[in-house]
Amino acid sequence: MMNKERRKILSELADELGKLQGRLDDIKSEIEAVNDEENDYYQNMPEGLKNGDRGTLSEDAMQRLEDAIGNMENIASDLDEAITGLNDASQ
Repeated sequence: MMNKERRKILSELADELGKLQGRLDDIKSEIEAVNDEENDYYQNMPEGLKNGDRGTLSEDAMQRLEDAIGNMENIASDLDEAITGLNDASQ
C-alpha cells in the first residue's frame, strides 16, 4: 500500500494535469474559433478567388487547423488516461 505522502504527491500531480487539460481545452476552443472565422471568410469569397491562390491558402489553413484540433483532442484523451492512472495509483 502506498504511503500518505506519495498518495498526496500523486493527487497533486493529477490536479496539475487537470489544470493543464483545462488550459488545453481553452486553447482548442480558440483554434476552433479561428477556424470558424477562416471558414466564413472562405465561404464568402467570390468563386474566382476560391479557385485561385487565396482560396487554396485558405483551404490549406483550415485543414491545418482541423489537424491541430484533432491532435489536441488526442492529447486531451491521453491526459484523461494519465489523470485516471494517477488517481487509481493513489488509492
